[in-house]
Amino acid sequence: MREPRQDGPRAVLSRLLALGLALAAVLPAGASGTGPVEAPPVPGSWSKVGTLAEGPTTHDHVTGWDTGVVWARPYPLDHPVVFTSPDGVEWRPSTPPGLTEVWGVAGYGDAGYVLGSTAHDVVVWRTTDGVAWQPFGLGTGSTDGVRPSFGLAAGPRGVLVVAVNADTPGLFQWHSRDGTTWGTARVVDQARWAEGPVVVAATPVGFLVGVGRVLLASPDGARWTDLGFGEGRIRLVAGSRSTAVVFTRPDEGEAVTTAWYLRDGRWRPARVDPGTLPEPGVVPARRRAVHTVLNWRDGFLAGGTAYDPVRSVGVAWTSADGSSWQRIPTRAGGVAGARSIDALATSGDRALAFGREAERDAVWAGVGPSRRPPATSAPVPVPEPGQPQVYDPWRTVEAVPRATGECASESYAIGRPDAYRCFVVDTIHDICLAHPSKPVVACVHAGEVVVVGLDAPLPERTAVVGEVRPWRVELASGDVCTAVRGPRPELGGHDLQMVCGPGSARKYLWALQDDGTALTSTEPTGPLERTEVRAVYR
Repeated sequence: MREPRQDGPRAVLSRLLALGLALAAVLPAGASGTGPVEAPPVPGSWSKVGTLAEGPTTHDHVTGWDTGVVWARPYPLDHPVVFTSPDGVEWRPSTPPGLTEVWGVAGYGDAGYVLGSTAHDVVVWRTTDGVAWQPFGLGTGSTDGVRPSFGLAAGPRGVLVVAVNADTPGLFQWHSRDGTTWGTARVVDQARWAEGPVVVAATPVGFLVGVGRVLLASPDGARWTDLGFGEGRIRLVAGSRSTAVVFTRPDEGEAVTTAWYLRDGRWRPARVDPGTLPEPGVVPARRRAVHTVLNWRDGFLAGGTAYDPVRSVGVAWTSADGSSWQRIPTRAGGVAGARSIDALATSGDRALAFGREAERDAVWAGVGPSRRPPATSAPVPVPEPGQPQVYDPWRTVEAVPRATGECASESYAIGRPDAYRCFVVDTIHDICLAHPSKPVVACVHAGEVVVVGLDAPLPERTAVVGEVRPWRVELASGDVCTAVRGPRPELGGHDLQMVCGPGSARKYLWALQDDGTALTSTEPTGPLERTEVRAVYR
């Protein structure tokens, strides 16, 4: 999520945006996922991977997808330009044909997106290789003479475009489940009178949209909930499975950025670590500014500038839950030498930080810690052939701790009453299943189980126990199916649930049936067929 441009674009919606636009957001109460949640990045795991003749600035748009990165510059010489890169270091020009104005970029799964204007329409361009762009017009007509603010986000629940007209309060939104099929504009009723620049972010469970002092959440780009923010003008937003975070900034005066997080229905100010001397850039909050924030794994990353009396210093922070932001040490292999961190992007398993280093631009890469449990952990037992079943680790795993930790809340991944989200050293494990009588949990991850002894009692459950969704399915053919990444297409009234492999032929799993079979297909367009299921992990 990037901070919106403050100087304002020169064009926007003519027909639809004349009515006005606003925001959209995500994080529905009780939302749950279908797989283990990965841990947030760890400070100190960053390194410089390259220098650039010229890199992104705080006015540019940068994002990544699984195999690439896209960087859009709104107006050099009055003509926007777009670059793509496989690694964030080597860039090539790749401006979509007809682009006259850039409004935003987004990426998720196997595709990257650019939102911009042509002479006749607002268009979303999609690429999977960083070279060829597929355009999808939104049917707005020309944006000349209009003053809009646009936002673009892509995530597991699809691709979302939002827009607000500076001349008329209100918010419009367009949503696509797969990035290729777009509906018409819709007015978001909860933000009908909102004014100000719009910001948007995709989360693991939907979307967040901020306009002015209004923050909205949606699980699907259609149903919206007002999260009751009202603490200040929203500049940046991000969200995990359970937490929404907001950064506010005064309209004028000092560069101070204030961080907030939502927990138990209340907004609270977050602690932002200034760093520890003799690190450079250890300054009071009024001399710090956060330029960019995004969710990574199950936590968050943020980047900005500390305005030291001697010189500015680029700083980056990481947070597990949005309540406390820990600064990444500059001298210990972090973003050493940076004068600013202007943009963040994720691509594959890496996070990329773009910033200024003395007289040149540079790129730093961060990779999260290994998520593999200790080698002494037990393998996950394979259920006997037959009907789908709930996995009980205590039938085959001895309740002897191999590590110690603490469980912070119920699981965000599944709704089982014995499932928790637990911390072991610097790693978050979800799903962890509690023993019925002993102070231990069995944390399932990557085909293994590690038994964790609890340093504190299990927390009181606050969420309503919901449907326990499968997170791994084994077919009779031996194929193993796992939760799908990226926007989910639909076939025969079913959303795509899992992709299976690496058997004799790739399969797509659309729905589990009560008779021990699953609806699958060998092509994403069908036809559907029934396939025998060997086992289901829930």
